Amino acid sequence: MKPTFTYTAIGDSLTHGSGTLFGRGFTKPYAQQLEKIYRKPVITRVHAKPGITSGELLHLIQNPNVQKDLYHADLITVTIGGNDALQAHRHFLTNYDPQIYKQALNQLRKNLDYLLSQIRSLKISQPFYIIQLVGLYNPYPHLPYSDKLVNDFNLVIRSFTYQNMIYIDLHTPFSHMNSRNLLIGVHPNRKGYRVISSHLVQSLYQLS
Repeated sequence: MKPTFTYTAIGDSLTHGSGTLFGRGFTKPYAQQLEKIYRKPVITRVHAKPGITSGELLHLIQNPNVQKDLYHADLITVTIGGNDALQAHRHFLTNYDPQIYKQALNQLRKNLDYLLSQIRSLKISQPFYIIQLVGLYNPYPHLPYSDKLVNDFNLVIRSFTYQNMIYIDLHTPFSHMNSRNLLIGVHPNRKGYRVISSHLVQSLYQLS
């Protein structure tokens, strides 16, 4: 049995911790909870970039240091897709062509498929590991069409949850708890990140 548990987090500004002092997002409190769950020290590795899209994340995981941390990880969290949605919306506002959303969803699906296949190939010799795919919340709940957009992107992310991959629903809790109380601008505040960490923990208990 390994004396330590290795947690690797990859993704966008959520993984980076944007919106909180010193970038303290969900990864640190989540790692603390992992130590309690697995009863061993947790080594945490974070590779994140604010504003990154799914296509840019594919480039990030080509970095040998990122690949090494993914290879050694017992658990991996992935936050991606939010900037794909925001980028698609900005393009939509230039000509109001609904095909823009369809193209963005198809590209996200392709990018996630490739991303996860890359991770699986890195870990082909490992008997057990967990990937948690973090869904999107709605940063603009006051806009009438925003929930549909978020739901459409979440359907793509959720479609990849099988075997050792878990989808983490953030849209529901952020909606029920009034996301305006959980956000600073479009990013979670400390309370919002605690909600994310809590749902990551809950999903592990459901898995067992």
